[in-house]
Amino acid sequence: MKKQVVSFMLLLITVGFMSGVVHAQTSYGVKANVPFDFYVGDQPFRASAITARRMSTSDSVLLISSADSRQQQIRITNSLQSTRRSSEAKLVFHKYGNRYYLAQVWTDGSSGRELLKSRGERALQQSQEQRAKRQEQRAKRQGPRALGSLPFALGSLLTITQDRLDC
Repeated sequence: MKKQVVSFMLLLITVGFMSGVVHAQTSYGVKANVPFDFYVGDQPFRASAITARRMSTSDSVLLISSADSRQQQIRITNSLQSTRRSSEAKLVFHKYGNRYYLAQVWTDGSSGRELLKSRGERALQQSQEQRAKRQEQRAKRQGPRALGSLPFALGSLLTITQDRLDC
């Protein structure tokens, strides 16, 4: 009987600890309405409302999911700090051609998480950099007038803040 009481007490302590962990996991997150299709890692997401929240107390793992939870992706992240103070949560995307990749998740204006680039994103980035380098070399051969036709940015950045798109 004493053994059962001790086992029951250990179970209660474990359940109490786990409920604290679950609460901590849901305390960090960003919700946003993304008006375009995009990728998280190499997984495509449809334009929709999404949530990005931490999966562990170490902050390094994020769960990104659509509002209906049909699309989910778990990503490892690195910490980001900003010297500018802001109370806005935001998502930052990298744009390569007509593809958007979720790059950063900011819970407030001063701390955020940067998603590690997937194989597909790195390949697109390298391809775009090589294409821009070839265009630049071609423009140099053609003279100064051709420089005005170069693409204005490699991997443009887009930021979504409070359900609106800021370029």
